[in-house]
Amino acid sequence: MEGTLNTDLKPPLRAEARERRRALSEDRIFARQAALAAAGHVCAAIAELPVPEDAVIGVYWSHGDEMDTAPLMARLVQRGHGVALPVVAAPGAPLVFKTWTPETRMDSGAYGIPAPAGDAPVVTPAVFVVPLLAFDAAGARLGYGGGYYDRTLRALRASNRVYAIGLGFAGQELEQIPTHDGDEPLDAIVTEQGIRWIAQESAA
Repeated sequence: MEGTLNTDLKPPLRAEARERRRALSEDRIFARQAALAAAGHVCAAIAELPVPEDAVIGVYWSHGDEMDTAPLMARLVQRGHGVALPVVAAPGAPLVFKTWTPETRMDSGAYGIPAPAGDAPVVTPAVFVVPLLAFDAAGARLGYGGGYYDRTLRALRASNRVYAIGLGFAGQELEQIPTHDGDEPLDAIVTEQGIRWIAQESAA
């Protein structure tokens, strides 16, 4: 993804996007319905991708005002997919993925986000569902600024074909998001309103 905008604009955009997402998530009934609808759309998107029916799907553990991923994780397990959660291995390093099931023992991970305990198997996902603060029509993702997800996708894509699906509320869309050469592109964005494919060849 080529950088065409001034990335110094990202900090104020993050503040705006955080407030926008917080306002959306405050309506608990809407947020719950949106998460349920989006879970179905993510499963439909995965079904369109050239991955095995039991492919391992990497999913973030939602916290704060992120779209709730619990309905998605439950549905993926029901459909026979393996589910893996990203874990911070070291500051500045790509995330690693550990197997998760409803019975998995969880520890408090980085930033206080629950993560599978140390003895959970490490796996490589075929699809990675990533959180976002905002997105635009071109598929640019506004993240949290730490670079973890871009580093992780870059490392995964260096040796595997990994599909990235951004997950969020439709109301998180902005007109345009600054990008640079280090940003890893999304293959699709899923909201409660449906699937938006970014790279059409990904849905072959």
